[in-house]
Amino acid sequence: MTLIVDLIIFLVIGLVAGAIASFYMGRQQELVPNLITGTVGAFIGGFIAKLLGLTAYNVIGEVVVATIGAIICLFIWQRVRGT
Repeated sequence: MTLIVDLIIFLVIGLVAGAIASFYMGRQQELVPNLITGTVGAFIGGFIAKLLGLTAYNVIGEVVVATIGAIICLFIWQRVRGT
């Protein structure tokens, strides 16, 4: 039961982070691209935070870390696509 709840919380955090990142980067995305961007951003942000020795203690911190990762993800995606 706890695993399912943790997965749902992770997906909600990813969705929120993806929506914030797409708004910040000036992109208009649908629900699924925001979810994908946010979850990939959560992994990227978590990896970078771990390298820097930072940790997120609550949901707000996790959203911040995931949003930073999602912004990096969108920035890289825009450079690869040339838009």
